[in-house]
Amino acid sequence: MNPRRRAAGRIEPPGVDRLIIRQGFVLILLALLGGALAPFMVNPRMGVGAHTLGVLGGMMLILIGLTKPLFALDRRLWLALHVCWFIAAYANWANTTLAGLTGSSRLTPIAGAGTTGTDLAETIVFVVYLVVGVTSIIGTAIAVYGLLGRDRKGS
Repeated sequence: MNPRRRAAGRIEPPGVDRLIIRQGFVLILLALLGGALAPFMVNPRMGVGAHTLGVLGGMMLILIGLTKPLFALDRRLWLALHVCWFIAAYANWANTTLAGLTGSSRLTPIAGAGTTGTDLAETIVFVVYLVVGVTSIIGTAIAVYGLLGRDRKGS
């Protein structure tokens, strides 16, 4: 594969998705900055968890963007994969940060370290974790389908 030239002489491999790669690096930056706040949270253990999840989620977005050429997906399914993983990565980081700030731990009693949030905070954290789970499963299923599609086409 020959790399394609972009403006200002930059070279970019063909087929990568710069948008999702950029979103991944932004999430990593947010997670690194948020990690500095972990010691000041109601539940510092959750703050460290949010930091870790943000870095891992950002790396996942970067990997998806870099491996775009490997997926046999039409534009609509690629967009669905992108949106699902974007929501899953950012919501997981933001929700775990919220849990650390509020002490919410109904769904995460081990990481909760004995803290409890308000009923509203616990409900929000619960609902967002459900959204994270559903979008992660859908995004993964689309990715598997897209990778199997390459095999069906003989690539």
